[in-house]
Amino acid sequence: MSHFKKMALAAAFTSCTAIALSISGSSHTANAASTNSVRLELCNQGLKWQDLTISGFNQNGQKVASRDYAIIGRSWKGVDCKKASDYWWKTGQVIDLNYHTPDGVITNHAEIPLSAADGSYYTVLIGND
Repeated sequence: MSHFKKMALAAAFTSCTAIALSISGSSHTANAASTNSVRLELCNQGLKWQDLTISGFNQNGQKVASRDYAIIGRSWKGVDCKKASDYWWKTGQVIDLNYHTPDGVITNHAEIPLSAADGSYYTVLIGND
């Protein structure tokens, strides 16, 4: 193989390796975030079914709104909890809990303390009817 072909192959291999490393490092996880972040566990301590969305800052500092969560009310089995594992929330902030009711949206707030363990689930109590 000529020297020119060896150099061209080496350059192509280096380019492919750089692209592969770039692609594999592009996912956004809590561990790669610049701030501590948690996922939420929503626990409905009320008797009524709760339908809500959450808004606040994610692990990358962007203002986001979650998908809709429906959590049944407390029963003889106890408090119903649901892990909202599809969103990461920055610690040290107050998030909005947007309850969807027949009369419109009612917004309450919950604090995620700065001391919440990075990468963990933080429990938020909802529904105190």
